[in-house]
Amino acid sequence: DGPTTSAYFGLAHSVELRVSSPVDGELARVLVDLYQTVGAGEPVAMLNSADLDARIETARAELGRLGAEMDAQRATILVDEELAASTASLEFPAELRAFHADEAALELNILEARLDRATSELEADRIEVRLGRIQPLAEDDLAPRSLADDLTRLLGQERQRSDDLRLIEASLEAELERARGRRQALMSSYSGPPSTLPGDPLLDARLGGWSAAMLVQRRRLDELALLRDAHVLRAPAAGRVASLLASHGEHLLAGDPVLVLVEPEAHEVALWIPEATPVAPGLGDRLLVSRWVDAPSADTAECIVQSMSPRWELMPERLWRNARVAEYGRACLLGPVTALQLVPGERVRIDLPPGSLPE
Repeated sequence: DGPTTSAYFGLAHSVELRVSSPVDGELARVLVDLYQTVGAGEPVAMLNSADLDARIETARAELGRLGAEMDAQRATILVDEELAASTASLEFPAELRAFHADEAALELNILEARLDRATSELEADRIEVRLGRIQPLAEDDLAPRSLADDLTRLLGQERQRSDDLRLIEASLEAELERARGRRQALMSSYSGPPSTLPGDPLLDARLGGWSAAMLVQRRRLDELALLRDAHVLRAPAAGRVASLLASHGEHLLAGDPVLVLVEPEAHEVALWIPEATPVAPGLGDRLLVSRWVDAPSADTAECIVQSMSPRWELMPERLWRNARVAEYGRACLLGPVTALQLVPGERVRIDLPPGSLPE
């Protein structure tokens, strides 16, 4: 007689990848179907970003406004320089020099207030995003309520500071208009051109406040763009959609799973050793894995038992010898099986190598 052998049946197994929501939000759309194949980095779902899109458009409009003001100020400076060149030999009245100095000081104060307001609004946005993540967790007792209360208080303080700076900015702008009116009235009282112009600072220095404000606004836009990108969920690797765990309109917390991907090729085999097995393989043992569609295949790969469950589990129905009688076994993972190019879920045959069992 030949040597005693033992055979089992298992299922090709691949790594599962969960695609989860990186931020809190409402699931607006799932972009893939069940069992669809997707590539690495391909969008698979989108969160509702209507509020964020509105904030981005507002920030872009503010950046455009700052750019227009900067261009207008540059043109004003260039005109003043041309006037200074044509009247450099004339004596400029002391009163007019004082008006120019007052306007320059007011312009600088306005730019400082505008920069402070933009910084305050950016900080309020950051606090609001953090509060949006912490508040639902605090309501479910998963985060300290005191932290949510502190963030709410800080958000209120930052918004109040932003409103105060906006009022200061408006007051300074009104004062600047009055100062320009006084200067124009003084200049119109002279029959000839002013005798001299004060020396203007360098152009870059005069425009430094606008440049700083635009830099802050660009950084704010970059941060909003990153947050907007987080509302698009992408596949971390190529695979097939194995299950959909969330649906349209569902509110998700950061970390909630949306769908599960499985890699297109199996790298492991899941094996369940039946209870009645007289001699079972152990951790680290080598086994032979072959395809089993309608009949055994000549293609075989030698695999190692990589892990074993400590308890008995219900075996998948596909592996029951009698479809009406449930069977239990110890779950094991074997690998690697990449040489066989198995499809996840494919049924395979597992044999002990010759000589593993007594004759």
